Amino acid sequence: GSAAFLRWEYDSFGRISPAKFILWLENDSSFPRLGNWILARAISEGKMLLQLRPDLLINSNLANRQLEQPGFRQFLLNLLKSEDFPGTNLCLELTDRCRFLDPDFLKREVIFIKSCGIHVALDGSCLLDLRLVRSLPVDIIKIGRDFISQFKKSEKDRALLKALCSFASESGFTVCAEGVEDEEQYKLVKQAGCDVVQGYYFSRPVDAEAFEKLLLEDRQKGNA
Repeated sequence: GSAAFLRWEYDSFGRISPAKFILWLENDSSFPRLGNWILARAISEGKMLLQLRPDLLINSNLANRQLEQPGFRQFLLNLLKSEDFPGTNLCLELTDRCRFLDPDFLKREVIFIKSCGIHVALDGSCLLDLRLVRSLPVDIIKIGRDFISQFKKSEKDRALLKALCSFASESGFTVCAEGVEDEEQYKLVKQAGCDVVQGYYFSRPVDAEAFEKLLLEDRQKGNA
């Protein structure tokens, strides 16, 4: 799979991590438009990559303020149609603030998104609210970098992830471990039962052109 990342380039500071500016942007009235632009850009660039990997899954965050916009459903339908992009090649990840939305509203929106063939992932921090896991028909649970970074030191965290993976397997969820940075972390999360792994261990974030080269190299290796 491929995840869409936003980076901010500023002359005085260079490349700024989203961890430093996303929380600020989420409180700005323009954020829904920015979120929709990111999604549109991910689909536009992702469409070209599907020529190399027809099974590629493009992941993009979906914030609560985007979902709350009255026109979001139509925007999503129009975007898929205009780009002729298969919904089955898209995964929308509900960010942690989505858990503060009205539960019934959130469930209806998830059901609509899935009716478009789109996969839905739940940010691991939402596990603090178990009613979401029980009620939302999501496909993927994502375990974030903050949790994984402590993984090598904490037996309790490893036991917790193993239990979560067991629950996910029985419930039909896929578990994705984010932020895996080295081989030891990779082996530990796989031993715990994670289905999908992403992070710097495989590649640092790259632009679409560089990612296309990575896919091409991977395909050439597969044909070798």
